[in-house]
Amino acid sequence: MKTLAPEDRTRVISEIKLLLHAARDCARTIFSIDTTKTRFDVTDGYYGEAFGILRGLSLLGYGSFGPCSTPEEETNFSWWLVRLEDEVLAEENFGGSNECDYCLEKYHKDGAGRRDSRPFKRDN
Repeated sequence: MKTLAPEDRTRVISEIKLLLHAARDCARTIFSIDTTKTRFDVTDGYYGEAFGILRGLSLLGYGSFGPCSTPEEETNFSWWLVRLEDEVLAEENFGGSNECDYCLEKYHKDGAGRRDSRPFKRDN
């Protein structure tokens, strides 16, 4: 099985987490889903994109989809996705305040209703 170079691994993690944050933001703002109780909506397009990155890596031979619990390694994409979901939920204080500095910085708002008055700039 192939291994991701450290810089590629970092970029993959960053992109998947960005998409998972976007999925939760979309759930709140577009679909009025209570993200204080709901982890992720797997039918959301952003969630699907995050999953698709791992499907592509699987196709290229960097890992596969196994049981979510074992083995606990990044080549088990089922386990890795759940781990990244947990990291995003921790960043968003899921089950707590729902304050998320990442979302405030990236989207100028978060699940706790905090808003940043700076103008929104779209990334390319």
